[in-house]
Amino acid sequence: DTSTGKRAFLKHVSRYVVMGRLLYKRGFDGILLRCLIGAEVTHTIQQVHD
Repeated sequence: DTSTGKRAFLKHVSRYVVMGRLLYKRGFDGILLRCLIGAEVTHTIQQVHD
């Protein structure tokens, strides 16, 4: 059903916010968590594990 699909889609995308050129996901506590892209992921994981 398309209305069910629309509702599911809107529920999912409502957790995300675009500010400037950055994408954020709203955490359960309301805090915005910045989404990482490409090389940022590798760099961040390396920093955490060093």
